[in-house]
Amino acid sequence: ALIQAGEEHGRAVRTAPTKGATVGKATRSTLYDLFVPEGYPNSVRDGYMQFQAFDSLQALCSYLRGVLSTRAILEGLGVGHRSASALAATTQWVYRDGVGMFGGLIFAWNNAPYFDLNVKRWRLFADVAVDLALTLELASPLLCANAT
Repeated sequence: ALIQAGEEHGRAVRTAPTKGATVGKATRSTLYDLFVPEGYPNSVRDGYMQFQAFDSLQALCSYLRGVLSTRAILEGLGVGHRSASALAATTQWVYRDGVGMFGGLIFAWNNAPYFDLNVKRWRLFADVAVDLALTLELASPLLCANAT
């Protein structure tokens, strides 16, 4: 894989790839292998790239919402206020996560037989539940401020 051709003393000269070009090509190849399905584009349906673009955008938005909701929860727990204790905030955080995990296990145990029946419906349910939870987390500073 030669990068460029030039002319020296009237004859064509080919130069070997530079180290940066080789690393760049290897990086692109690795990223392609990591993110693109094997056999692409023949291994996927039409519209895959459009779906993947929107799915990735949705994942980025969910991540950013998660960051904002984490900040809101910590603020709601009093982190940053003089009277707040880091131990109290940590304890509440662990309690909240523990209850969430336990609830998820109970939900999955109770509804697992139905997951394969209508995958799209359960995916929509999961997305709506996550959106509702993140909205409540974002509102937690307001809810906690009104509770005191």
